Amino acid sequence: MKGAYKLLYIAPERLENLNFLNFLNAINVSMVTIDEAHCVSQWGHDFRPSYLKIAEMIAMFKKKPVVSAFTATATPIVKEDIVKLLKLDDPVTVVTGFDRKNLYFEVNRPDDKTEFMLDYLRKNSGKSGIIYCITRKLVESVHEKLETAGIAAVKYHAGLPMKERKAAQEKFIYDQAGVIVATNAFGMGIDKSNVRFVLHYNMPKNIESYYQEAGRAGRDGEKSECVLLFSGSDIIMNKFLIENSDRDKDAAGAPRSDKTNEMRKLSQMIEYCSTASCLRSYVLKYFGEKPGASGCGNCGNCSSGGGLTDMTGRAKQVLLCVKSMGERFGSSFTAEVLRGENFERASEYGFDAIPSYGSLKGIPAPAIKDLISSMAASGYLTIDESLYRTISLSDKGASALENEETIMLKHKEDKPEKKRAAVKQPPKATSAETTGDSRLFDRLKALRRELADKQHVPPYLIFSDAALNGMCRLLPTTAEEFLEVSGVGQNKLRRYGKIFMAEIARFK
Repeated sequence: MKGAYKLLYIAPERLENLNFLNFLNAINVSMVTIDEAHCVSQWGHDFRPSYLKIAEMIAMFKKKPVVSAFTATATPIVKEDIVKLLKLDDPVTVVTGFDRKNLYFEVNRPDDKTEFMLDYLRKNSGKSGIIYCITRKLVESVHEKLETAGIAAVKYHAGLPMKERKAAQEKFIYDQAGVIVATNAFGMGIDKSNVRFVLHYNMPKNIESYYQEAGRAGRDGEKSECVLLFSGSDIIMNKFLIENSDRDKDAAGAPRSDKTNEMRKLSQMIEYCSTASCLRSYVLKYFGEKPGASGCGNCGNCSSGGGLTDMTGRAKQVLLCVKSMGERFGSSFTAEVLRGENFERASEYGFDAIPSYGSLKGIPAPAIKDLISSMAASGYLTIDESLYRTISLSDKGASALENEETIMLKHKEDKPEKKRAAVKQPPKATSAETTGDSRLFDRLKALRRELADKQHVPPYLIFSDAALNGMCRLLPTTAEEFLEVSGVGQNKLRRYGKIFMAEIARFK
């Protein structure tokens, strides 16, 4: 009331308190800034009804303040909703772009996720990374597996005591633990710049969540990896979580069905995991941008040519089966019919007599479901966005069934030879770690850690990995040369210049 505070941070839920609204109305508010503005929209991935109260709060002020809203994950329809629901009058819109060129994207379908993960972590030993799991139980399980394998890691989820969560977060931020295993409860407000990889142990339920979580890698601009491990069980888990969520009541003023929207977003996430085209282009199109026609050259699909296989025989059996079943069933029952299973239910509908009944008898059910997802991602099938996800033929699929067309799809072998999962290597940045100066990089990293411990600050606040790489490339010996390193200004030159240049001189 006395004007002692210039900034007031509040959760939108506070706006439901009449006394707090009266307090706001009694002070001079010159600007209202809304972070995570996509939460106002039910078309968004993280709708919070309390955000709808923000427009009411703004309207009550006698003198209308300047209003600004920020989000990093808004599709075109969510952008429209933000303007409409916050009652923004002809706002200036600034879109900085969604493309993070330093991030390498990849989707893998390993036979054993644990084996893949352990192999990946051994290959990326010494690097900072996040492993996201879909449930608290999986966080506990994965963390235990890492401990058993001798890999230092901490865990984080909302079911842990606050003290334990805080300790885990600080160990990760201060580089005392290289890996953190977490649910999506971890990450909000975390700006650790030297996260080199984000590994999703499970598929998230929508593109927005995935891109937000994956985007915590490489914030210093250095090359980093975002790898998603996908399996059919991820679809089942996400459907279960959506169907059993308590977010099934629409908020006043927002009549759209929340669960239907979540299922639609899940379908798009499955398409991302199944597509053979450029992964980066898929994400950019999702957020309303127009990517280049030739692909990015920095994702698993581009670097492997998409991994396309001639799947004409199996795919046409799927198309024929879907058509014969009247295009009104989901992938589970369709897979059963193709495998010649569930005779009682199949005969009830007369499906035991159709030509495709049992036509893929030797193919595992998960492989058939993956094939159906891949065909949907490639435009041969359409999957309904309802909870039941019924399958129908698209125009492209109908044409392929009627004509002699070759169907090329992304395909995983049904029974691959049991071997250690290999991780595709993305294009690497030219840095100390790849140009023969890794020993100097490690020494500078150790020096940074020593200084950070003394000052009780995260190491990346001393210098980012990008700055250390710059020192390794330039090998500065004078103040002028040190200032040429990206991320070094007069303040950091004064505080750390001599000690880092001395370490470089000792190395030389």
